[in-house]
Amino acid sequence: MAKKYFDKIFKIFQSLNVSKDSNGIGLFIVKKIVDIYNGEIWLESEIKKETISYFILSK
Repeated sequence: MAKKYFDKIFKIFQSLNVSKDSNGIGLFIVKKIVDIYNGEIWLESEIKKETISYFILSK
């Protein structure tokens, strides 16, 4: 995934793919939970290979 899409996928009802199986809310919820716990979330990606999401939660 290109870096220009990193912020988009954490917004509600945003998805990179048009699919009836995706509503674009999953990573939005994950980001909200991470934010509630004062954590961090980020992505690392190799275009056309893989995208990995990471998060850290504060105690």
